[in-house]
Amino acid sequence: MRAASAMIAALLLAAALLDFEPAAAEGVPEGLWTARGQETYLLRGGESVQFRIEYPQIPVRAWRLTVDGDQLLCHVNVLRLADGSLLYQQNDESHHEVRVPWGRDEAVAVTITADLSGGGVFTVKFLGPPPDETRQAYGYAMNRGLEALESGDPELAEARFAEAAFLGEDAAAAELMLAGLAKNRGEAETAAAHLDRALGHRLPPELADVERELRRQLDVVRVHGSPLLADADAMLAAGDTIRAERFCRQALAEPDATAWTLSEAQRRLGRILQGRGDRYGALEAFDAAVRGAADRGQKALGAFDLARLHLALANPGQARAALDLARGLGLPGDLDREADALLRQLDLEGGP
Repeated sequence: MRAASAMIAALLLAAALLDFEPAAAEGVPEGLWTARGQETYLLRGGESVQFRIEYPQIPVRAWRLTVDGDQLLCHVNVLRLADGSLLYQQNDESHHEVRVPWGRDEAVAVTITADLSGGGVFTVKFLGPPPDETRQAYGYAMNRGLEALESGDPELAEARFAEAAFLGEDAAAAELMLAGLAKNRGEAETAAAHLDRALGHRLPPELADVERELRRQLDVVRVHGSPLLADADAMLAAGDTIRAERFCRQALAEPDATAWTLSEAQRRLGRILQGRGDRYGALEAFDAAVRGAADRGQKALGAFDLARLHLALANPGQARAALDLARGLGLPGDLDREADALLRQLDLEGGP
């Protein structure tokens, strides 16, 4: 990885598995990328041609544009249309090569202008990994976050990941990256909260591997208690709620289980039951998680889970009380902002 900061080094595994390092945007090395298309343009001196490329035309995480005029000079401009940012601008070159990282709903505009010294034929190629090697692409916010992280700007990366998590399309990946950033800052509670939220989504195998590694790293900085919780998390990541519930109940039945373990098992059980539509079973589990919490951070997370369930049950008074409790105990920044938004929504709706 080119960036040398300790933060990025700490996220090395996540970076490799999420494939956001430029040389690893796809499984096949860029030197082996093949042509996805080719065009030729006959331009007079000073004449321009412009075209637009959209993600469905080249559905990969990154691709490469080449413009070759042999000995003829031209100017090339590549503009990212989503935000108007300039990806490439070079004049008076006979060969241009542009790497274009992108994802869903993205497009670029390419302008080629023949040099005034003379025109001729210019060959344009679109290179990318073979179709059978193409991996899952992300959306605009997630991609910009990954680029910011690689360039050594964790604050911008965190803002972009938070945006991606809010938008929801890349929530699992975004929450995992936010967990990694929080873990690197030593904010174990915040990291755990992001990991918990990631588990609310069905994780692809590559993201499940990242989740397990970050969970393992968190085990070093805080006592997670029973290994049955890790087993439950693995099953949640795999979408197997039946086995996850079994591990949670086994953890609750352990005679020497710590208060932290019991509260975490109840929180996981609550999410499982709520996902199945057993809201009152979930309510009992979340109540137990809050009552038995081992510390303020754990109680805050349990209260936040409880508040969202009360909102689903159309209990605005109980939801407000749980949100006030969670914020008073201290929620991680993004959850605190969400709790504040929920309270404002309750105010607009005229709830007690």
